[in-house]
Amino acid sequence: NPTNLYDQKEFKSMDYALSFHAGLRVRMGSRSRSKAPEDKIISGLESVWRIWEQAAEDLDKIEEIEDCQAIGVKCRSVLVQLVKNISNSSMVPPGETPPKKSDFVNWSNFIANDLCQGSSRARLRSYLKEISQSCWELVGWLTHSESATKVEADFVLKATENLLYCYSHLLLEKNTKPPEKCPKCGSYRIYLDYRSEKNKYFSLCEVCGWEKEAKSS
Repeated sequence: NPTNLYDQKEFKSMDYALSFHAGLRVRMGSRSRSKAPEDKIISGLESVWRIWEQAAEDLDKIEEIEDCQAIGVKCRSVLVQLVKNISNSSMVPPGETPPKKSDFVNWSNFIANDLCQGSSRARLRSYLKEISQSCWELVGWLTHSESATKVEADFVLKATENLLYCYSHLLLEKNTKPPEKCPKCGSYRIYLDYRSEKNKYFSLCEVCGWEKEAKSS
């Protein structure tokens, strides 16, 4: 019971202890909510996650509708910076004209095709395109909404985080190229394990424990 951690000399009643504990949890939750997942801040996307963190920090400072709209503006910057950092001309099929660097929607289609290649990933590819389009429209709506609320700003912020998480995860997989199956036991249960103390990723087998540092391409 976490309330047993509070000194009874300082906290005279259970109600007081519970109130303090609840307030502490809210403050801790607010602090962690504004931090990007450490294991997904991969090389090349640090600046993108930094913009998202700034938007998340601003969420608790909202007082006016304009503050909610400002969250939308920052989320739009997240999306535009995301495609600027990931996109390159090799993703555009021969004969097609590359979109402008700030054209998030069209670039997101090309990036989805590049990160989710092959028929086995058709559903992933389709999903990534759909949530990219939806998130862009949602961000635009919040930016211009004349009745935006903090709840709606939080919703848009989470939608942006989810999209950024998806791109980061797929880009990480592409760059590190983990083996399809374990070279020791043959299992396909391979996943990328982030070691914060070393700031590195390792390919790890869930079955036999085999591991190897994942080299970025």
